[in-house]
Amino acid sequence: MIKTNSNNIKQLAPAFHKYGADFTWSQCTDTFKPDLHAVDVEMQAFKNNLQVTALVAPLTDSEFETAMKGAYQTGRLDFGMYFLTWAWENPNTKKLEALPSWVGTSFTQQEVDLGIISTDKVGQTRQANYYTINNPLFELSNGKYGYDDDNHRMGQVDVVSGSVKQQFDWFKSVFGKYPSYSSYSYGRHILDDLLLPRLMGTRGNTIQNDTSSYSFNREQGVDRMVSSVFNYNVRDKGMNVALENSKNNLSKAITNNGWFNDFSHWHWASSYGDKNQWSQFFEQQRNLIGSNKVVSLGIDKAFEYQYLRNMVQSIYLVENNGTYYVQVETKDEYKPSLPKQSIKTKLSVHLDLENTPLEGKDITSTTEIKKVDINRFIVEVPYVKGNGFSIVEIKSTTNPTYMNFELPKISFVELSGLTLKINTDQPTNVVVFTCDKDAETYNSKIAVRDNTMSTAHTLTLTDISNKDIYVGVITKTKQSILQKV
Repeated sequence: MIKTNSNNIKQLAPAFHKYGADFTWSQCTDTFKPDLHAVDVEMQAFKNNLQVTALVAPLTDSEFETAMKGAYQTGRLDFGMYFLTWAWENPNTKKLEALPSWVGTSFTQQEVDLGIISTDKVGQTRQANYYTINNPLFELSNGKYGYDDDNHRMGQVDVVSGSVKQQFDWFKSVFGKYPSYSSYSYGRHILDDLLLPRLMGTRGNTIQNDTSSYSFNREQGVDRMVSSVFNYNVRDKGMNVALENSKNNLSKAITNNGWFNDFSHWHWASSYGDKNQWSQFFEQQRNLIGSNKVVSLGIDKAFEYQYLRNMVQSIYLVENNGTYYVQVETKDEYKPSLPKQSIKTKLSVHLDLENTPLEGKDITSTTEIKKVDINRFIVEVPYVKGNGFSIVEIKSTTNPTYMNFELPKISFVELSGLTLKINTDQPTNVVVFTCDKDAETYNSKIAVRDNTMSTAHTLTLTDISNKDIYVGVITKTKQSILQKV
């Protein structure tokens, strides 16, 4: 906090939506399978300039680590955690493994050998997917393993804490950060005592429409249902109804200045409805958004921003010895408290310079600034990872560099043999998609990526015979286009 000779010039306010948008748009799935429409979705997200999220986990998605890293670094996909409720830290090997025969319908000798059950239970039938590492394991093993959620008790042999740690550590090893958002495998909400201190929020497991509100407390952020379930509707009601429901849910979010948040299984496009359903869904969404001011965020970033905004106690434009600052005070009053180290997003602050000494001037800072109009700006204030004050200096300048939210343009593209050269009008990352010539694009594959922000890219392709080639480019502010070569 600035104290010496300081003067609060003007009270400011946080933007309700990131970057001062009118509503927020998100979409997520719960696994990442490049050959089962993950590439298809990334391509459609590039084409329609929308951000998507995959919730992933070790054991189920680890074979695609390289592909996930590449997609995350390109920038059109975000990632969150898909918590494996059925994975324990094996007490003998200390490895993260599926609980023994957890998908089966009868008890086995392996469970006896591990001390989970007594010999007399071998061969007895049970429900498929019976095990989770909380109450079912605790009760079955008579308190030896598992975690009793109801009474907040760990089993005599702790195979749960290690499972949680290994899953979160795996995520960090792939993406360089811990997740702030998760869902639960098979929709089983467990282990609040261990998971909530690590997460901003989790996805609910009841498939129903929810309000589009973008204001909720900590309790409401746990098991918070999405506002749209596009391809559950495809499966249960058909494509036409699914598209109509998605349109209505988006219209509600736009009208309410709220949050459109769809959960769908990307890979279900191979099993239910039209295989090109993702091109239809994203095109419909973008057309309905039209000129409305939307910010499209990964679901984790949308959760982070909502809680960060709600922690704001005060914001002022402050003058101190002739220097100007935007000063934000935040305080976490939630129970349980938020995992503040996981908040990576910045707070968007409305800054109006009218009737201040900086009126009519362009400004600069060590943080990003969006110019809205004369005297009106959005200042991105970094979070200090705890209760207290975040401060950024604001200076007048004759050479401003503001955030650019214009769609990028490909100013030059040349394919010579297997060498593809691309120039863009602003720095971008690039991904090249290929699919069979004149075919629909839902079977597209990733040919190559260049994740170095630049206006000039030279990429080497491999087999492009009888292939259509599409180039996706994305800017630092995550504005993207897709263009056929």
